Amino acid sequence: NNDDVIVFEPFGWGKQEKTAKKIQQLYDTIKSKSLTEIRYVDGHGKISTRKVEAMTLIQKGFSWYLFAFCRKRGAMRLFKVSRIKQISNIGLKFERKQKDYRSIDEKWHLTEKNIEVTLKFSIHVKHMVEDFHEGSKVLFENEDSIVVKASYPGGEWLIGMILSYGTSVEVLSPSSLRKKVKNRINQLNAIYQK
Repeated sequence: NNDDVIVFEPFGWGKQEKTAKKIQQLYDTIKSKSLTEIRYVDGHGKISTRKVEAMTLIQKGFSWYLFAFCRKRGAMRLFKVSRIKQISNIGLKFERKQKDYRSIDEKWHLTEKNIEVTLKFSIHVKHMVEDFHEGSKVLFENEDSIVVKASYPGGEWLIGMILSYGTSVEVLSPSSLRKKVKNRINQLNAIYQK
């Protein structure tokens, strides 16, 4: 429609059908207060089957999450919807718990502890830095580079994010992260030397 002023497309590029189906299934189980069984792949790639009491669907950033009581863990959990591989409505009803997803806000991020990072980016990716590192403090900027400082969860996600910039980023600190990224680059180089 040419009259559209604001369009909110929550499913991302090319994901509409698959994601919409999962969201609808989860929405239905939330509304009916039906116990749900999910096949879930955690952040380490481990597959498990969980019986959950689905409470709330949350969109945060580019991802959807299910806030639910996990009977296996006996606690409230956040499940990334893209990692839910199968959803089955068991049909048993449950009494909705008086919990809010904000109650586990401190566990929202990855389990790794946040670390202060200083990164030097090539100026030609400044637009990406502004998009994805909006909360970063700009320490320095000239016609060649931009240096930012921010706090990120440590671990694999951080290394992957840094490597996604290719030759357009350098880790200035901490030295331990710089060393990890250098080691990963050496491992990648060894693969491509074959």
